Amino acid sequence: MSYGQTNGIPQGSALTDFIAEIVLNYADLLLSQKLTNINSSDFKILRYRDDYRIFTNNPTLAESIIKHLTEVLINLGLKLHPHKTTSSTNIINSSIKEDKLDWLLYKDNSSNSIQKQLLVIHNFSNKYPNSGTLTKQLQEISSNITKKSQFKILKLLKSFIYTATHCVMCLKDFDYHYKRCIKPIVRKRKNFIRNENIEVLISIIVDIAYHNPRTYSISNIILSKLFNLIDDEDEAKKIIEKVIKKFKTIPNTGHMQIWLQRAIIKTGYTDLVFCEKICNLVNGDSIFLWNNDWLNEEVMELFNQNSILDDDSLNNISPIIKDDEVLMFNGLYG
Repeated sequence: MSYGQTNGIPQGSALTDFIAEIVLNYADLLLSQKLTNINSSDFKILRYRDDYRIFTNNPTLAESIIKHLTEVLINLGLKLHPHKTTSSTNIINSSIKEDKLDWLLYKDNSSNSIQKQLLVIHNFSNKYPNSGTLTKQLQEISSNITKKSQFKILKLLKSFIYTATHCVMCLKDFDYHYKRCIKPIVRKRKNFIRNENIEVLISIIVDIAYHNPRTYSISNIILSKLFNLIDDEDEAKKIIEKVIKKFKTIPNTGHMQIWLQRAIIKTGYTDLVFCEKICNLVNGDSIFLWNNDWLNEEVMELFNQNSILDDDSLNNISPIIKDDEVLMFNGLYG
């Protein structure tokens, strides 16, 4: 839940963010009680998730507040990171996270090539693993892939065919609309596949996700798009199997496996083996996710009669993971 750590706030999903916020709000309450004897006009404390900013003109007062904060956190099984706890008289630079400042330098080296952009982000992720800036830049990559490869082409084709079959169109009109609307988009998609090595893009994204569990969800949005750009089904399956195998080498990757299954669920590769129980349940295996022995028989019967899977949702799900499946909480939890 915390990337394999046994201490610190839970991390990994919107639910764990919510749980962490409950704990840290309680810490805020305890800290405010400890600081009641200090004039509130002499200091200002800001907290965003687990990042604290203490503003005061008195260095001694700042040290006293940090001491009280440390005591509060220790009682909750938490502690301040010694390498990240610093003081500064530069209120501008110190108010902005180091990874965001560094990205301002990185982003000037922008390129039209998705591969080059990913290599810059990969290098950045080595320096600032699991940072918010990393997630944000992967969201930009996802948008760029959509724009460059035109995933709306299928929707447009269906609309075009519907119009052609339900309306009276002469061959001249049909040819005009095809050349004007469809052909340029098809060409754009082919150019993207020709200019970008899809397998290389997948390799970079997988390596970023492998070392940055916070990016599991956004990485799989990108992977779902890249998998669908591989025309050779056998080749696509081999690549997907390699990705699954890679994440089996590290523990506690159930969250990644669930997202990965979502990314490939419409490919038809139902024989792929996952370690996560809920993935096997989706594949049709008879799996007991929870120990229900402590429930009475009547309640157990309700559990046995009702599946947690929504077959209609599975049948109608999009082959490409939509942004709103992942990013709906980003406005609140950065």
